[in-house]
Amino acid sequence: MAFVALDVECAATGRGHNDRAPCRVAVVDFHGGTLLDELVAVPGMVSPLTAITGLTTDQIEGGRPYDDVVADVRTLLGPHVTVVGQAPFVDIEWLGLRAGVDFRESIDIAEHFRTWNAKYEKYDYYSLAMEVYALLGIRMNGSHSPVEDAQLSMTLFREYVRNQRQLEGARRTLRQH
Repeated sequence: MAFVALDVECAATGRGHNDRAPCRVAVVDFHGGTLLDELVAVPGMVSPLTAITGLTTDQIEGGRPYDDVVADVRTLLGPHVTVVGQAPFVDIEWLGLRAGVDFRESIDIAEHFRTWNAKYEKYDYYSLAMEVYALLGIRMNGSHSPVEDAQLSMTLFREYVRNQRQLEGARRTLRQH
């Protein structure tokens, strides 16, 4: 079985919170090597959301067509590939991918790092930035890079999620932050 992490950044296509479309897509392998890093042209873009994406209007307008990028992503997947990420279902949905068709299954590392909050009787979930800072000592500042986000998600998966003893220690560390 193979593992990849994927991450998608989006630009605004309207004024509503959900009015977005993919503008950059990255896929990395189990060791964090970049398999794909593509800009996606966004027809009807209202804003590149530069503060979040780190991209300009010109860069996004020079991107490849969405369908071509998704086709390239699909060539990296298959029935033997598990998709790893921080809430990867969002990225999977953005790309129109389907479990059991385009890939085997997905693993949400956020679910593995969640901790029980006895005071409020619910689980606490942590952002990728919080997990990375608490467990790897890396500060994620500024705009998002889908390559970096995917690489860090895969590092957390490799180092903690696949090792139950390490995972328990990671949860204790996250609770303290």
